[in-house]
Amino acid sequence: MAPHPYYRPNNDLVPCKHPLCASLHSGDHICDDPDQCDYEVEYADGGSSLGVLINDVSLVNLTTGVRITPRLTIGCGYDQISGPSYQPLDGVLGLGKGKTGIVSQLHSQGLIRNVVGHCFSSRGGGFLFFGDDVYDPSRVISTPMSRDYRKHYSPGFGEVIYGGKPTGLKNLL
Repeated sequence: MAPHPYYRPNNDLVPCKHPLCASLHSGDHICDDPDQCDYEVEYADGGSSLGVLINDVSLVNLTTGVRITPRLTIGCGYDQISGPSYQPLDGVLGLGKGKTGIVSQLHSQGLIRNVVGHCFSSRGGGFLFFGDDVYDPSRVISTPMSRDYRKHYSPGFGEVIYGGKPTGLKNLL
């Protein structure tokens, strides 16, 4: 059970023939209902979601302090299966590389550059950001994403270095 009340969609269903629906399915996808796009996705952690795609307004706070409300296509899941590290959750943020990913949608609307970043803090934690106007480029090390992974972002195999010295933790994905 999610720790917060259920999301109430605005009933703006994405139709079966919509390009974002087609991007989730391979080949000649046939819908049971032409007025809605059913989906089933499996996540990198082994969890999955079954539901329908809807359009809804989302609140996005930019680093400039401006709040925007783009219409985004999101999955309204009605059957979720958690991965092995089960945690109660309200939903899953779609960060895949496909057209339905949040970053791809914001980029296609001209709101951000197609950049995903994760900054780690020396005190623990850190933050996740989208676009490239969040950070001082002179203080961040960037790496391109590997092309070996079609569905999710990954720089490929990595190594943990602490204080400029290797820790021995290698081949991390």
